[in-house]
Amino acid sequence: MPALPVGFLNGRRYASYRGEYQIGSILSFYYWAGMAGEELKGWEKIYGEEVILDSDSVPFIKIPGLQLRIGTGRRVDESYPKKSRFYVTMIWKP
Repeated sequence: MPALPVGFLNGRRYASYRGEYQIGSILSFYYWAGMAGEELKGWEKIYGEEVILDSDSVPFIKIPGLQLRIGTGRRVDESYPKKSRFYVTMIWKP
């Protein structure tokens, strides 16, 4: 989840759940992530929105497909500052 700081989730086990609703290219989501040693704990809750731009590949002229996600996420938990994080994710699809 790009809205969490790098290295935030660590441990031997990990679980996440994500609920989302999409209208056109705008995706709203609510995300739960937990880390654990022996049992799942430390759940983080995040909500946010993403804009998804998607293009297909054009094989006969060797142009790969591309998916670009531009989004923002905000942590819900009271124990951390409520700070929004902006992110961009790019996926090449050969």
